[in-house]
Amino acid sequence: MAKDPVVQEVLARTDIVDLIGSAVRLKKSGRTFKGLCPFHSEKTPSFHVYPNDGTREGFYYCFGCHAKGDALRFLMDRESLTFPEALEQLATRAGVELKRHSGPSREKRQSRFEVLAICQAHFRSNLRHPEKGARARDYLEGRDMGGDVIDRFGLGFGLDQWDGLVSVLGRDRENLSMAASLGMIRQREQSGGYYDFFRNRLMFPIFGTSGQIIAFAGRDLSGEVGAKYMNTPESDLFKKSRVLYGLHSAREKIRETGQAILVEGYFDVIRMQISGFENTVAPMGTAATPEQFEMLERMAEEIILLFDGDSAGMQAAVRSLGLIWNLKCPVRIAHLPQGQDPDDFLRARGPSDMETLLSEAKSGFTYLVDHFVGLHGKSSAEQIQKVVEAVFESIAEMESRVQIEVRLKELSEKIGVPFDSLRQDWNRVQADRRAKQGPISTAASAPQSGSQAIPRRSASSPVGDAMKGILSLILMDQGELEKAMGSTFSKHPKVGEYLNEALATFEKTAQNTLLAPLIRTFLDQGPEQARNAWESGENLDERWAIEADMRRREVPRDPLRSLRDYTQTLKKSLIQKHLTDCRMALKAAEESQNWEQVGALAAQVDRLISEREAIYSESTEEVR
Repeated sequence: MAKDPVVQEVLARTDIVDLIGSAVRLKKSGRTFKGLCPFHSEKTPSFHVYPNDGTREGFYYCFGCHAKGDALRFLMDRESLTFPEALEQLATRAGVELKRHSGPSREKRQSRFEVLAICQAHFRSNLRHPEKGARARDYLEGRDMGGDVIDRFGLGFGLDQWDGLVSVLGRDRENLSMAASLGMIRQREQSGGYYDFFRNRLMFPIFGTSGQIIAFAGRDLSGEVGAKYMNTPESDLFKKSRVLYGLHSAREKIRETGQAILVEGYFDVIRMQISGFENTVAPMGTAATPEQFEMLERMAEEIILLFDGDSAGMQAAVRSLGLIWNLKCPVRIAHLPQGQDPDDFLRARGPSDMETLLSEAKSGFTYLVDHFVGLHGKSSAEQIQKVVEAVFESIAEMESRVQIEVRLKELSEKIGVPFDSLRQDWNRVQADRRAKQGPISTAASAPQSGSQAIPRRSASSPVGDAMKGILSLILMDQGELEKAMGSTFSKHPKVGEYLNEALATFEKTAQNTLLAPLIRTFLDQGPEQARNAWESGENLDERWAIEADMRRREVPRDPLRSLRDYTQTLKKSLIQKHLTDCRMALKAAEESQNWEQVGALAAQVDRLISEREAIYSESTEEVR
């Protein structure tokens, strides 16, 4: 399939030998150039680069690991870039101007980098200042981090002033406006002036794949504010779900060792890297995301999760496991002693003991089973049942049948339950999960093909729970809801807003969910008519099973917040489904080298990720 003309021009003007030669030592071998493969470990060169010959674009092929592609594919895989990022980088290198359909111009993006560089110089100057930076330097020295660490990681200090950075940016309105758009300063509501956002904070610059600063994180040194760490808000330069702290300096070591270590905090990354574990990275102050694991998967042959040795760290590890079952590389978990993080551990015991700890890391599944056995026990049938249910729920999204069989056998050995019994239970649970998507008549009208049932109690899932939650609020005693919120639930404007969002979500899924007619009846005719429609439906047994489950529910303390949360769960599910579909289509388009489709799909993936992050941001907003 023909490539986009601009992509063709970029590839035609890119010397692939020169590009790859900047990362791999190549030697001419006949008509090709040969070197050690950058995508897998080898001692004998099997990686060949075929230069442009005037009739076709240059490409590479490894006879060892079978990696192959053009210059764009090399940048995407080698540098963990998206297609648009790789294309822009190659276009800049080749001197080709890309037309932007939306978003800031390249000149504006470059100006933003320059503003962030000004901010970095200001923070660095503050930290070096004999008096102004003394407090921050004392804090770092208390953590055994001196000037060499400050220089290596570009650490700085935001003064306890309202106008420190603002005064440095001066009266240049464009710089001030850009700094505000990047979240470095904020505009005053009354006067229209600006004030510093990061005050009395140790500053960590966040580097992008190009090596330029794209954002900052700040650690509070006053002890008087709620948020210990703050990041700059997201921008076109910075999407925190797709950025890993320390990756810019860790990438080469990850490639070299084939291993990536994921920790929780910025100081953990710094301590690990200065202690010799340069293949260490961390998410941006939140739980690791699917995009971050995919970035590491493209570079590493193995990922080790090294989380804090407390209950929060263990829970973070278990949550992360839900994202890794379908990765192509194995994931192991290293368990730190109670109450210690990697920084504490290394300062107390040193790199040698850390090496031992990492070498003893358990497979993700072994860790999962051990965690639930420790949580529930296995001395009784009831305890074992809880372990099995928890494990089944955690691996529900595992796709490989072979991997499932292997994991069930491992679980059988761990808890002493016959493999055949576990497999039967697993098949039953999976059948129940599929059944929740089947056509169960719960309304007056019979379901059409492709309808989404309101799931029964046995088929629990986030989406199923959300659907049941919305249903319970629609059918619940409206007088009880009014007591809880102090106003009429059905007439509150937010109720209409959230229920219409749920309807829009159902329409986007192209499914005739049986909950949708009830919502419409509730909105158009009121709660009494919605109850009548529910009670006049067919399949009495099914309706009573769902009704019995709903009757167990108590009136929520905050019905509006509950309704919003249920709606957001549905929206997240839709977006995640679309993301999965788009990523599969994107992979197929890349393999067929349909670059026009790749560009469109990559933009769609970016948009869906932004929508998903917006939903997560909404979840922290107060409901009124």
